[in-house]
Amino acid sequence: MNQIEPDFWQSRIHRSGILNSHACYLTRPAGNVLFYNTGDEGDLAQIEGLGGV
Repeated sequence: MNQIEPDFWQSRIHRSGILNSHACYLTRPAGNVLFYNTGDEGDLAQIEGLGGV
């Protein structure tokens, strides 16, 4: 995970055929949000360490 802002993170790039994308994770007091998904075990572990979804 790459920290973009104090409360906003971006996953490693996911490549699947012609699709290249990142998951984005936003931490918020009202509840954390994961946009898209990441299958990377390291990213998932870091998301869990930041409070999960």
